[in-house]
Amino acid sequence: MDRVHERTEDSVDVSLAFAPTYRMTARANGCDQRADALKLFVRSSGVMLNAEIHDEGVGGEVLDVAFTGRGYEHVVTVGPGATLTKIFSTRRFERDSNVNVSFDPSACLS
Repeated sequence: MDRVHERTEDSVDVSLAFAPTYRMTARANGCDQRADALKLFVRSSGVMLNAEIHDEGVGGEVLDVAFTGRGYEHVVTVGPGATLTKIFSTRRFERDSNVNVSFDPSACLS
């Protein structure tokens, strides 16, 4: 994580290292670590792809896409040195297309 903005007993409000202007909330899971030592884990089911015009999320570019029999898995770059893999969607986003990646707070844990 790049920066913890606020921390409560149940949640942590953070900005991501690859998207410092994007803020999101993650469940705290009763962790007593220092804020700068926290790690963020995101379940793959909590990552969603949207068209670039979508208001929410972090901008990214599709590097690869593969049909999995029930939908598509995408590889998306979201910033320098930051790549997300196995992002599932029933919609296919073509290689080199710009997308917005959003995160479901209930699937984000610190």
